[in-house]
Amino acid sequence: MSMIIVINVFSTVLYAEIRDLRKIIKNGDLYCNVLMNVLLVRDLRGKLKAMTTARVEYVLQEDIVANILRNHAGNANLKTTIILLGLFATLSASFNIILLTTILLSRKLRSVQLFILFCNLAILNIFDIFSSMFIPILFIINDNWLFDTTLCRLNATFEQFISMELLMSIMLMAIEHTVKSFFPNQLIFKNWRTLAYIIVLWIISICLAVPILTRNIPVKPSEFWYNCSVDSKVPILYPIVCIFIYGTCLVIILICFAVLLSRNNHYKKQLLSMESRESSILTLEIHTDYLSISKLILLLIILFILFYGPYIILNFFIQIRNSDEILKDNFSFEVPQDAATILHWLRLMYPLLTPILIYASYAEIWLKVRQCIFCLRSEAISIGNYSEAQEMAKEITGT
Repeated sequence: MSMIIVINVFSTVLYAEIRDLRKIIKNGDLYCNVLMNVLLVRDLRGKLKAMTTARVEYVLQEDIVANILRNHAGNANLKTTIILLGLFATLSASFNIILLTTILLSRKLRSVQLFILFCNLAILNIFDIFSSMFIPILFIINDNWLFDTTLCRLNATFEQFISMELLMSIMLMAIEHTVKSFFPNQLIFKNWRTLAYIIVLWIISICLAVPILTRNIPVKPSEFWYNCSVDSKVPILYPIVCIFIYGTCLVIILICFAVLLSRNNHYKKQLLSMESRESSILTLEIHTDYLSISKLILLLIILFILFYGPYIILNFFIQIRNSDEILKDNFSFEVPQDAATILHWLRLMYPLLTPILIYASYAEIWLKVRQCIFCLRSEAISIGNYSEAQEMAKEITGT
């Protein structure tokens, strides 16, 4: 009996121990699951934090693939721009220096006042090449303006001076040709007087460009042109005065061509009324010379209007639109990149095409150029304008 009681007590205790053990195991599984989930969450947080930290710390903005490709394309464009500017500058400077040297080395060529004006035009083109091509190349290479804003102001001043003086020099050619067609024996454009007229026009152009050197007219580097120009909030009186001067020069040129046209009709009537064959031939030679000079001056002004005119008009439009009197809420007008680039490259064509046009119009100058470059010696009579026979014809006819 006692043995049965002991067995029952032992089984009861054993059952209680097994039940408690089951509870412990069940709680242990739950604890293990919770522990595994906690460890998994911590692991995911660690990985996410590592990914975020690596993106912020180690992947810089300029190392992104899109930015790398964009910078590579920008560097390629800058290299192309430098090559094109260097090519334009070299060709333009060479043609203008050859033209200037050829006229100055030839006693016969430099005795003609119109050719002296060609020298003035070549010098202005050389200044223009230095200002609009060589200085931008320095800016692209250094990615900044040398000497801070001083060179930027000088560049903007040169831009204004050259554009004004180029138009004035063409105006002086038209005046010289018109005066000589009516008064061939007058000493209005002779020797030092032509130089004096050139100096006066230079002084006028310098006076119009000097205000840009002061602080009253702000300047800034152009974003797409690689040179400096007048900034916004310029006094509106300055562009208005410049536009008035440009307009006056154009009106004078138009008057000269109207006078030359009437003179051309007079020559035609004179040829029809002449009975002597020799006098008729001499007058025809003079008429042909004056007509060729008129065509050259007309082509020069057309070249200036087509290639330089849009650039000047755009500059004046921006100056007036962004002037201190008109600009409101600091919302300045910006030129589209494509338009700015096209007009700037058109303007760079002018110093290159001008000497080529002169070479094509005057065979005598081209002959001298060939003699200077290739050291040729020719005993042939002069070809083209202002030959000795034509000068004698002027004295005979008195026209």
